[in-house]
Amino acid sequence: AAKTTDILAGNTYVTNELKLETGSAVSHSLNITLASTTLTGTGALFTMNANTALNLGDITLATAINFPSTFSTYAFDGTSTVNYNTNGAQTISSIPTYQNLNITTGTTTATKTLDGNTTVSNALTIANGVGTATLSLGTNTLNIAGTISGTGTLLCPTNSTVNYNSAS
Repeated sequence: AAKTTDILAGNTYVTNELKLETGSAVSHSLNITLASTTLTGTGALFTMNANTALNLGDITLATAINFPSTFSTYAFDGTSTVNYNTNGAQTISSIPTYQNLNITTGTTTATKTLDGNTTVSNALTIANGVGTATLSLGTNTLNIAGTISGTGTLLCPTNSTVNYNSAS
């Protein structure tokens, strides 16, 4: 399958719509990587079509890259994926409803923490690199309608909630 990865190297502002869209062939996928940039879109629409991925960070760098949270509307296809990849601590945005959410780290043992109540419609994967990846709910609620998998750790303090409504 052909895969295209585009890297935004500088600050990017979207005035109308950011659409991650694959080619017409089903075998294509598109990845956008935010390695050291700010992506903003006040009042704009952020669309992720089928088989697209947004990579927030790089497993070789400790720079925490945040989810682009200033868009007015988010529309994510059921096969789209958001990857939190920073090799260190990272905040997981509660703004979008994720379809597929991947949490990973590189060589560092790292905790990624929800910043609010968060929903995942399909798959949540917490995957270790060389270091251990941990997703901490903090005092928040995680709503998941799909699967939870991976070799990492899901940390659920006593003041957090997991609503797990998987059909599988």
